[in-house]
Amino acid sequence: GVITVKGCPVTVTNKKTGLYTTVYVSNGLEKDGAGNYVITSAYDFAYIGENISELNASSFVVNSDIDMSVISSFEPIGGTLASFSGKLNGNGHKISGLKIDGTSKSGLFASLENAEISNLVISGAEVKTKGLYSAVLAGQIVGNTKLNNITVSDSKVFADGIYSGIIAGSADSGNLTATDINVI
Repeated sequence: GVITVKGCPVTVTNKKTGLYTTVYVSNGLEKDGAGNYVITSAYDFAYIGENISELNASSFVVNSDIDMSVISSFEPIGGTLASFSGKLNGNGHKISGLKIDGTSKSGLFASLENAEISNLVISGAEVKTKGLYSAVLAGQIVGNTKLNNITVSDSKVFADGIYSGIIAGSADSGNLTATDINVI
């Protein structure tokens, strides 16, 4: 049969060997009354990345502080082929413990294109990459992207390629509007 679970632990046991593992599952995102997808866990961010082709132009709101350390190495939203072109309102909530061990276009978002990111705090992130475009928020920013009220604190980027930074690895080919950006 089909079992529907969201954001909760599921233990899977092999009946023959008795071996088991516990995994967290997100089978989708709920919407609020305004039609925004609601992000409440690290697994919701992973879900966006896994379904970027359907969700890249959608609007999202973060509803609580989120501990990303439950994912040992986060895969950036969008990967190397698709840019995030939607809206994300962090509502002033903190994303902590983000760990990325990747290649080109690494950050919470691999690439932002004509996106709007606002009211977000990222703390204690560690991005390690071997390639181009590395940062905590977005590896690359293109198009007419808007960043407003973004804070990144106590975070590190280790990159052996070019185009790296704390907020963005590279911002080119468009008009980036950035207001109230804080790196502490």
